Amino acid sequence: MDSPCCSSCFQGLENKPKWRLSDSLKLLCDNCAILSKEVETYDRRSIGPWIERQIRESEGYSYRCRMKLDQNIFPFDDFKANSSTGAPVFVPGRRCNIFVTPLSAATYLGNVRAVKYFLQFPDPHENNGLVSPLSLACLQGHSHVIPLLSERNESGNTLNTAHMAARTGRSHFIHHLYHKFYLQGACDVDSIPPAIHALYLDDDEQIKEVFLTLIGLDRDALDTLGIWKYHWTCADLARAMGKSNDLVAWLEDKCRSLTS
Repeated sequence: MDSPCCSSCFQGLENKPKWRLSDSLKLLCDNCAILSKEVETYDRRSIGPWIERQIRESEGYSYRCRMKLDQNIFPFDDFKANSSTGAPVFVPGRRCNIFVTPLSAATYLGNVRAVKYFLQFPDPHENNGLVSPLSLACLQGHSHVIPLLSERNESGNTLNTAHMAARTGRSHFIHHLYHKFYLQGACDVDSIPPAIHALYLDDDEQIKEVFLTLIGLDRDALDTLGIWKYHWTCADLARAMGKSNDLVAWLEDKCRSLTS
């Protein structure tokens, strides 16, 4: 996970009602921003000049910024409980914030020149818990950047990578990740497994393909117990998202067969 900036910041988050680990991806205390460097926030349009400044000023990985994504990549926040029935209601977020290094930001934009430049420096992503550059390459569909990252073993930190591969229907890449990094039981900071991300695909057959891939690699791939207050299954989530009756029935069957 992308941890808060200091112990006092962590304690402050922990004492908040309904605090979750994923909150640390989005929050930074004012004191830490003042004592270190103020964390700047950029979006897809403004992050490019920031990347170029990092190349010119060569501040390396001692510096990072907050970036606004134009979609939410944390499904936990996309589902609310119906106050009467407890059933999930799909309320997709339009955006989310994540911390990025220059390499992460360059990968998100598919900026090959910048990616090659930043790959010259020691990789900070294997141990700092940031959403990995490889996962952002998958999210954005930058297939030309993925080999560059893999060659430098930038996939060493797989946080969210299998999730983004599932979200974009990359079954072959999921196979590669699981076999190379033994990702059985992989989940994000909210305990969300990669399978839930596959539900964001538009095509039912593609969703089924990703689910079958994940089930074949991890028998607990559809385990959603304990994530939300109510025990919502993947089938419940699919129904809330307005997926077809055929897909919902197929998911119900898979959930039953794996728990029987």
